[in-house]
Amino acid sequence: MIAHDSYKSIPDFYAGKTVFVTGGTGFLGKVLVEKLVYSCPALNKIYVLIRETSKQNVLQKLKQLLDSPIFTRLKNERPEDLNKIVPIAGDLCKPNLDLEPSDEEKLIDEVSVVIHSGATVKFNDALEYAMKINYQGTEQVMRLCRKIKNIKVFVYISTAYAHTQLDIIEEVIYPPPARVAEVYETIKRHGNNEKNISKILNGQPNTYAFTKALAENLVAENHGDIPTVVIRPSIITAGITEPLEGWVDTWNGATGILHLMGNALCRVLPGNKHSILDLIPVDFVCNLTLVAAAKCNSSKKVTILNSCSGSCNPITLKQFCSLYCNVAVKRKTNVFPFPYLILFNPHIWMLKVMSYFLMTMAGLADFVMRIFGKQTMLFRTQSKLYSIVKSLRYFLIKSWLFKCERVCALNAELSDLDRAVFNCDPSTIHWEQYAQIYFDGVTKFLLEKPKNLRTDASNN
Repeated sequence: MIAHDSYKSIPDFYAGKTVFVTGGTGFLGKVLVEKLVYSCPALNKIYVLIRETSKQNVLQKLKQLLDSPIFTRLKNERPEDLNKIVPIAGDLCKPNLDLEPSDEEKLIDEVSVVIHSGATVKFNDALEYAMKINYQGTEQVMRLCRKIKNIKVFVYISTAYAHTQLDIIEEVIYPPPARVAEVYETIKRHGNNEKNISKILNGQPNTYAFTKALAENLVAENHGDIPTVVIRPSIITAGITEPLEGWVDTWNGATGILHLMGNALCRVLPGNKHSILDLIPVDFVCNLTLVAAAKCNSSKKVTILNSCSGSCNPITLKQFCSLYCNVAVKRKTNVFPFPYLILFNPHIWMLKVMSYFLMTMAGLADFVMRIFGKQTMLFRTQSKLYSIVKSLRYFLIKSWLFKCERVCALNAELSDLDRAVFNCDPSTIHWEQYAQIYFDGVTKFLLEKPKNLRTDASNN
């Protein structure tokens, strides 16, 4: 059973409250901040932890955040509410989050809801760095939570792929993949030596999943009396309706591969065509996070919620790729004719040979195009594609079943109005329609202002 408060609605829960958000400048974090202010108009304030750099202070970074297109509806309808978004200088890598004493005092006195979304999501980060942000950063946030005078709930954003050693992932806490003391000893003795690090990962595909699994156990063991929720999203993708239809601002994860495939620049991928492609739109993850904080704040146990689509609304890798290619043909945006995708399961050496062959052919094609004064792009594209595929290969060839009974139960408890405003039910996703929304979102928000393809990002 989901324990919950007696608030009449989700906005009613947040009325008069102050929320502290980490990772507020990341893909999910931006959507969380905007949704909180827009859909909970009686919210008091949001403190957003922002890391200063030598080039930008927190006010400059806040301006950059608010310049995002996702805040358009707030600017048009209630511009004064943007003042509720307040930056707090800090760093997940530093002791006590590197907070100024006056800022820490504000958080302790005023905050009642903490949403910890900050993380490095790079798959290939050095273990030491991933531990600093994903594990020690979570530890620092929890220490702050224990100081907060009137904390109602702590929400930790994890990942559904923290436990890929299992075929079926339930909404429960699992044993950690390693003892933390052993992890630090390995780092101390071997630094970032890949061979030795792979041993301590204990079957985990990368340092991101590994450190997220460790952080989940840290949260479970140290939350004390603080009502705590762990959200496990699968592959976070473009929003369906909010904050803008098709909103996406990063080439991470599935987006980069889908774009190249739709342009017929990627025709062969390692993968199982029958594998479930577990996509979850960013607005669904955002809505579940806000609903969970409002509804799961009476339980003394940690509430785990898998924000995934595969168990209630499955679509295979082959099916979704076909839908996406169909949209590309319909929109007539493909660079080369007849986009299609062949999926197979190669050994890593075969993947390297295939990639080197394709890059060689791409280099020759670029040479010919340069002779005729055409724009060259194929070699660079194939090189980036190889980097993306190498990091995602493990997730393309395997398949998992993420159970989401608690998410379904939570959604069933919502009023009709809350269910409409905070939709977090993956069974409502219409995949053919979503493929069009996703494709158009990439075109509108990424291609109109071209960015280099990236395989990873940090939202610390």
